Amino acid sequence: MREKWFTITVIGAVFISLFVHLVVFSVRVDQVAVHRRFAKVVRVIRPPLGVGSQSREASASAMRAEGVKVVEKAGWFFQLPWPFDKVESYDQRIRVIDGPLAQTQLPDRNQIIPRVYATWRIANPVAFEKSLEGDEKSAEVNLKQIISDQTSKVLGTCTLDDLVNTDPAELKFDQIEDEVLAGVRQRLASSQDAYGLEVCSLGITWIALPVETTGAVFGRMRKESETKAQAIRNEGETIKQTMIAQARAERQKIIAEAEATAKATRSKAEAEAAVFYETFAKDEEFHVFLRRLEAFQNIARTAAANGQPLTILMSTKAEPFSILDHGPAARASGDQAPQGPEPPVPVLAPREAPAAASGE
Repeated sequence: MREKWFTITVIGAVFISLFVHLVVFSVRVDQVAVHRRFAKVVRVIRPPLGVGSQSREASASAMRAEGVKVVEKAGWFFQLPWPFDKVESYDQRIRVIDGPLAQTQLPDRNQIIPRVYATWRIANPVAFEKSLEGDEKSAEVNLKQIISDQTSKVLGTCTLDDLVNTDPAELKFDQIEDEVLAGVRQRLASSQDAYGLEVCSLGITWIALPVETTGAVFGRMRKESETKAQAIRNEGETIKQTMIAQARAERQKIIAEAEATAKATRSKAEAEAAVFYETFAKDEEFHVFLRRLEAFQNIARTAAANGQPLTILMSTKAEPFSILDHGPAARASGDQAPQGPEPPVPVLAPREAPAAASGE
């Protein structure tokens, strides 16, 4: 009895599974599905993938205009068993393709080989099935041809300076990419190329140059660099000459001010010295005597400041020590000091301990 119920249970579970498989289908979040009933599209299940765009909204509006229900979510859905209903699913994830490598001639007669990439996905599965019969390989082939045509069209209005330039501000990569992308989207939106595809982004990865073009580019870049370097050197020379002229003008100004100050100082000093000249003229010998005493005082002050006694080797014929030989009275009475060669300059030498000095 138990074996009978077990068999019945297994058969029932299999029957239920087959029935559910016939009347229920699932659509993952990375898929887009077309639900047909009697070969007529009744609804399109298209999860949003968290990415929205104008092309996606336009395709949804076009399907709704044709009476097709658009479901923007993933999950489980009911259907009638075959042959009443049929469901086709496609991958709607974003894919990347590279455009064909083709040599393009620019208006300035330079040749380039651009490499263009694009990201795309299926936006309208109904148009995708109608135009390309759901073949993704055919979709890539047609999309590559459209990208190649639009790239050649846009580059046909550019020069090599727009693509290769030492000044980043002169490059037009962003503008060229935007124009190519706009042209591709416009082609895909037309009735002729309505493949149900959406191009999400497009860019130029690199540009190859033929050998002759490469030499011309490097020559032009070298010439531009030399021109800029010469302009910088000329600007530096101009700044140099300006600074030299300013320095010379400032020097002349300082010299003039210094000469004016010196002249005023000399005039003032001469005026003050005139008073001393008058006093000196009254008693010249007394004035000389005071200057000699002042010299002795300076010598003594220097010795005291050094903290050392000094041994003085001198001649009484050398000034101001001649006063020790004949005194001021001898000159006043008209006596002259013995004539002879000029005595040597006195020498001052430090000593370690006090000692007797000759002629102190």
